Amino acid sequence: MIIGTVPYMNSLPLTKYLKRKFIKLPPAQLTQAVLSGAVDLALLPTFSILKHNLLMHPDAGIIGCDGTVKSVGFFVRPYISDLSQIESIYLDQESQSSVFLAKVLLKKYYDVSLYDLEFFHHDNRDMADAQILIGDKALFYNKKRSLYFDLGQLWKDFTNTGIMFACWASQKAIPPEIIEELVQAKELGLANIDKCVHDVDPTQKDLVLDYLNNNILYEPTPNIKEGLKLFKEHLREYQYIEHGQKAA
Repeated sequence: MIIGTVPYMNSLPLTKYLKRKFIKLPPAQLTQAVLSGAVDLALLPTFSILKHNLLMHPDAGIIGCDGTVKSVGFFVRPYISDLSQIESIYLDQESQSSVFLAKVLLKKYYDVSLYDLEFFHHDNRDMADAQILIGDKALFYNKKRSLYFDLGQLWKDFTNTGIMFACWASQKAIPPEIIEELVQAKELGLANIDKCVHDVDPTQKDLVLDYLNNNILYEPTPNIKEGLKLFKEHLREYQYIEHGQKAA
């Protein structure tokens, strides 16, 4: 059984006490590893799960939020006061759920035509009006350098629901004992978040503790489930996923 997770701080409470060995890959690469069969079970982007009709194991743990998330957002240049003004954008190459959440927000709630946007590459991303950054790079980004629009909070403001960015998922059924191991690891991690961040840089520890305790949600709450349904509806509306696809 090969298990994969993401190399971000928000995964620590789910994996710190996992007894099995696991690999770490960015979300986009992790999706390809699962689809190719190289990884059996992984903490995958919600978008990938929906697009490829994978099996979700939410009781084993999710990465979500119900409001400000701090680690997923638009970082915009100072002359941009509203996201409807952006004319160019960089989309984090590691991301999947966040990229498509950003696209949905821009199209549905800001009436931005993605066809009219100029998309920048990684090497010139700082020249774009806006950047979508995820994970630790967003969490530790000096938010004083640019305006920051938090995707979790934007989604909450527009829909009054939470959002699930990632969830344990697989192509095939997973033995119940493996899922139980994940559940136990999650419960231990959530009960010992201080120990999960033991090796974090001391200058960043307070930020990470606040983030894990007050921003990231690891259980599929009713509001997050409602947000998942709405996100799926929007993805279908814009033909990012097919109408026949559904979460397991």
